[in-house]
Amino acid sequence: MTFRLAWRNTTHQKLRTTLALSAISFAVVLLFMQLALYDSCKMSAHILLDMLDFDAVLISSEFSSLQRPSSFPRARLHQALQDRAVQSVSPVYTTSLPWRNVENGSRHIVLILGAAPGDPVFLDPEIRERLPRLHQTGCVLMDRQMLPLYGPARVGLVSEVGSHSLTVVGLFRNGAGFNAGGLMVASDQTMNRLGFPRDRATLGLLKFKPGDNPRACVVELRKTLPPDVKVLTRAELEAREIYYWTTGKPIGIMFSSGVYVGIIVATIILYQLLAADISRRLREYATLKAMGFSDLQINGTVLQQALLVMFVSFALGVVLSFGLYAVIAEGTGFPMKLTFRRAALVFGLILVVTLTSGVLALRKLRAADPADLF
Repeated sequence: MTFRLAWRNTTHQKLRTTLALSAISFAVVLLFMQLALYDSCKMSAHILLDMLDFDAVLISSEFSSLQRPSSFPRARLHQALQDRAVQSVSPVYTTSLPWRNVENGSRHIVLILGAAPGDPVFLDPEIRERLPRLHQTGCVLMDRQMLPLYGPARVGLVSEVGSHSLTVVGLFRNGAGFNAGGLMVASDQTMNRLGFPRDRATLGLLKFKPGDNPRACVVELRKTLPPDVKVLTRAELEAREIYYWTTGKPIGIMFSSGVYVGIIVATIILYQLLAADISRRLREYATLKAMGFSDLQINGTVLQQALLVMFVSFALGVVLSFGLYAVIAEGTGFPMKLTFRRAALVFGLILVVTLTSGVLALRKLRAADPADLF
C-alpha cells in the first residue's frame, strides 16, 4: 500500500518530477566528476614516480614537488654511494620548456626527464628498450599521451624545445598528469645541451643491496649527508607528492570541495521536492491519519518516495558520467574510468543525502492534523 502510494505521488506531476530527477542527476554527475578529478590529482602524484626504479631518493632541501623541484650537487650522490648499503645511485634531471607544435607553430610547456641512457632509472620496459637511441645528443623519446595541442607524436619528428632542435627517436605511453600536458625523456647529454648542468641533479635515485631495510638505510644516510639534501623513502616521497597535489595545490582543494558542494546541492534539491510535495498533500495525509494509518506508515511513504527519486537519479547519473568520462579521457589522456568502488561511494553518499532529506521533510507531516478536515 505505502509503496503504491509513494509511486503515485512521485509520478502524479510528471513535469515537476522530471525537473527534480534532472537536478538530482546533475548532483550525482557532479559527485562522479569531482571524485574522478580528485583521484586525478592523486594520479599526478604517482604517475611520474611510477616510471622510476628506486628504493629511496635524494632531493634538494629546497625541493617542493616534482612540478617545482630544485637541484643539488651531484657530488652528494657519490657521497651516498660510500654507504655500505647503497648498491647504485642514478641522477635524474627535470626541466620544463616550450615545445613547438610543427603543424601550427604554437608553443606549449613540456616536461623533460633526463638520465644517462645506461643508468637503471626506468621501470617501463618500453622506455628501457629505447634508451640506447638517446646516446646521440639532441634525441628524445616522446609520450604518445601528449595532448593534441602539442601536435603529432611520431618517430622522426624534428621540432624545437626552447631554442634547441630535438629529434623524436622513439615513443612510449605514460602521461604526466597535472604536471604538464606533455612528457619527454632525454639523455643527460641532451639535458646539458638544453642548459641543465650535469653537475647538479633534480633527483638522486638510490637502490639498496638485497636484504637491507630501506627505512633503516635512509636513517643512516641522513646522519652522514650534508643538510643541503634530504633522503626520503619511496613511500615518503609519494606521500609528499600526494599532499602537494591534494592539499597544497588549489586544484586539489577545489576538487575535494566540489564533492561537498555536490552533497549540499543534492540535499537541498531533494528536501525541497519532498517538503513541497508534503505541503501540497497535507489534507491527503490528514485523511490517511483519520482512516487509521499510523505515522510510521505515512512516514514510510515519504521515505519510499525519496528513495524512488534517488534510484532513478543515480541510474541516470551513472549513464551520463560514463559518457563524460570517455569524452574527458579522450581529450586529456587521463585514465578516467567509472570504477565499481567510485560508484559504490557515490551511491552511499546519495543514499545518506536521501535519508537525511527525507527525515528533514518529515517534520512538515506534523501539520497533517485530522481535525483540520472538519
